[in-house]
Amino acid sequence: MAGMAVLVVVVVVVVVAAAVGADPFIPPRKDYCRNR
Repeated sequence: MAGMAVLVVVVVVVVVAAAVGADPFIPPRKDYCRNR
């Protein structure tokens, strides 16, 4: 259980860090999807 919880936290942190690093100003989700 503890291992899975740690894995989930690590994945979330990595995803957030990657998103912030790639685009510090994240637009609203609907605008992001429309611009893609």
